[in-house]
Amino acid sequence: MALGFKPVDTLQQLHQERLRLLNAVNHLQQSNAALEEESQSDPDPELRDAVRENVLVLAKYRTKVTEIEEELQLLEPASQGHAQHGQHSHLSSTQHPSNGGTHGFPDDEIMPDADVT
Repeated sequence: MALGFKPVDTLQQLHQERLRLLNAVNHLQQSNAALEEESQSDPDPELRDAVRENVLVLAKYRTKVTEIEEELQLLEPASQGHAQHGQHSHLSSTQHPSNGGTHGFPDDEIMPDADVT
């Protein structure tokens, strides 16, 4: 007998984790923008270090979002067909990879002058 595992529960958990990570990315980007702005006028090296560390965390979160979306595509193959027939998939049209989507975040959100090396 199964241990109460239901694929629907897994799908819901993946969707919830994706949304949680996207929310975290959004907040961290806002925080990092403020730190970046402050670091322009304050030479404190800790501010620059915080910006660099946040850039690395953002990259990890984005990778995890992409992994979750790939897993969802494997678990929800029918959603691709539904989206092609006018029904909505779990991704908005701006986020859907088939539309050149960005997984919920633009590519230019890493601070261009933040050196992560």
